[in-house]
Amino acid sequence: MSTEARITTLENDLIRTKRHVRWLLAGMAVTLCGGVLGWAGAAATITVHAQPDPRVIRAQAFVLEDRNGADRAILAVTADGPGLALYDANGTRRATLGVSLDGPSLALSDANDTPRAALHLVADGPGLTLFDPAGRPRAQLDATATGPRLALSDSNGTPRAAAGVTAEGPVLVLSDAIDKPRATLAVPPKGPAALLLFGPDGTVSWRTP
Repeated sequence: MSTEARITTLENDLIRTKRHVRWLLAGMAVTLCGGVLGWAGAAATITVHAQPDPRVIRAQAFVLEDRNGADRAILAVTADGPGLALYDANGTRRATLGVSLDGPSLALSDANDTPRAALHLVADGPGLTLFDPAGRPRAQLDATATGPRLALSDSNGTPRAAAGVTAEGPVLVLSDAIDKPRATLAVPPKGPAALLLFGPDGTVSWRTP
């Protein structure tokens, strides 16, 4: 596989990584903001079924309250799957665990209910995303069947540095503010490493070997 092909493969992998992040944030928002909070706000929907075994309790949702009656934990099953939300003393959601058709996911939020770290597992592998205080993804790490990859983004959410390791060897891509590769480094299984520098128009301005 050529250096350019390896770079293209890594770029395609990063596109899938961004898709995973969008799925994660959307899934968390729908399943555990709307669905779980809906359970908490409508006590009539919490139905406990009578069981022949007194040691087993079956229900569609559980709400744990503190001594002041504030919701601190909500466990519920929604149309998208089961979810668990944990709240701090101020009523802000700080941890969310859910399982949807795409797989399990865990999100950790700050005191402003902004996601800061998210872990997800989808069909092609696990992924970890770290967010800045504004909720923008800044670092993404994925491990798939083709190998691990890491993407670092700027404050606009544009990937600026990406690294990946495949069967063909490691690849490093540095991009500009409009997500165009400006420098790439690839190490093939055999032969010398290849370094390419690109101009603003995407043409190769220097390369070795």
